[in-house]
Amino acid sequence: AASASMVDLTSQWKPDCGWEITCSWRLFANDSLQSVRLMDRERQFLIYRPENNGRQFNQVFQLPEKTFKVECYETSEKGVVGKCVMTLELFQPASEDMSYACEVSGERPLFRVEKKDIEIAALVPPTNATVDVAQRDSSGSRVVLNCTSSGMPAPTLLWSIGEQRVRIV
Repeated sequence: AASASMVDLTSQWKPDCGWEITCSWRLFANDSLQSVRLMDRERQFLIYRPENNGRQFNQVFQLPEKTFKVECYETSEKGVVGKCVMTLELFQPASEDMSYACEVSGERPLFRVEKKDIEIAALVPPTNATVDVAQRDSSGSRVVLNCTSSGMPAPTLLWSIGEQRVRIV
């Protein structure tokens, strides 16, 4: 089978939301969309067919460790251009890397097919740090700092006072 014109699969971390995985496609102008298959670890969990689902389709998958929200839509006539956006909300940090795939198939008689895969590392990027000053102490006594992060694995922290790096023991 000949290749689809273009399929792209990207991921982006959205703080306070989770991973956003986007499968976008642009078929040849003389083609039309037959189906989009979405896979989690090589297992198909959704097939979007405009002839069955319409030009726009939404579905939510509730799993014990995560929630998937999927929105697929065409942005041109006959589905030549479109995208499926998966929002992945983790209830706990992933214990292993995650792999997702998107397979886009054109309509007959050529059934042009293209598949893209993406790996997402088992980590949770940290949110932006906030520094709260509870008390100012000019006596020169020892200061105790407690630093926590939402990132997984824990990030390396570098401390500085003004422009000078400070060694923390």
